[in-house]
Amino acid sequence: MALTLEEARTLDTFAKLGTIAKTASALRKSGSAVVYALDSIEKKSGLKVLDRSHYRTTILPDGLRVLEGCRKMLQAEFELSQLCSSISHGWEPELKVIVDGVVPIHPVLKAINIISKQKIPTRFHLVAEFLGSVEQTFIDQQADLMISVLPPQKLSLESIRLPEVPAILVAASNHPLVKTKKKITQSELQNYPLLTVRGSDPRLALATSTIESSSSIQLTDFHSKKLALTMGLGYGWIPSSMVESELKSGKLKPVTWTRSNLHVFKPYLYYRNENTLGNTGRLLVKHLS
Repeated sequence: MALTLEEARTLDTFAKLGTIAKTASALRKSGSAVVYALDSIEKKSGLKVLDRSHYRTTILPDGLRVLEGCRKMLQAEFELSQLCSSISHGWEPELKVIVDGVVPIHPVLKAINIISKQKIPTRFHLVAEFLGSVEQTFIDQQADLMISVLPPQKLSLESIRLPEVPAILVAASNHPLVKTKKKITQSELQNYPLLTVRGSDPRLALATSTIESSSSIQLTDFHSKKLALTMGLGYGWIPSSMVESELKSGKLKPVTWTRSNLHVFKPYLYYRNENTLGNTGRLLVKHLS
């Protein structure tokens, strides 16, 4: 069975108006064309859709179920029409955004939520990557926007500076590096594992970048790193906003050493140029900048 949209529209209009004459008038068709369309629905469905035994033709229970399906067809047609119209007016069908895991995700999600409430047709594709892997993922996925704390090396992109992300060098409260009251020397730091996240890059210019630890543990993301830190597996840098409660409770403590235990990540929002962005991309840039 393959009902046409015109047949579906005829049954829907008939259900709303109740007579062949009114249906024909609303659809600007002849009465015989309406009757033909309704008969065709019955033939194709193999169901008794209409009761013609009385003065006024009515829809039978089986016909009401067919009507439900017809209305779904008409709704799908309407949504497809709206989608095509929106895309033709500059709204992207999909927007790919690569976000560095160092950067708080809340502002990005808040901006997407605001835009989504406008019922635009764009589907958001949000990917979290880390440090040096952000640009490569942006290239591989042919993404539209990226938020990174590292400047791109392979591409020339437009950029907008975003709020800074403070980070702190910490270890678990029972770790030898924070149990002592004296400042830790660089040679002492080298005796313990430094916890890093995949994609770490010398361009971060962390105070510990020149230290060669006896061992290091590389983790997939900052949530894993936070867990490893609280378990006492080593010491490492982590955005301060991710460990506020742990610092407050004393589960994690700053590592006091001969250099600074504070660092500031400076994220930027990158995109190729204004002409490569559609309406949705420009809106997201506006909300994040």
